[in-house]
Amino acid sequence: MLSYWRDLKEHEIAHRDEDVTIAGFHLGRRGMMRLENASVRMAVDRLHALGIPLTVMYAEIEA
Repeated sequence: MLSYWRDLKEHEIAHRDEDVTIAGFHLGRRGMMRLENASVRMAVDRLHALGIPLTVMYAEIEA
């Protein structure tokens, strides 16, 4: 199962204490959410091409 963020508000709640820098570039929370969602889309595409069954669900934060 792969998870996909529905919106920025839920991503910010789940990752409120994180500050992301990759290869010297500061992404911020909005950039990180986009990066995570793009990674899921790429993984789904590749796994589907290989014929591997999978499920994609929206990420849910704990209350």
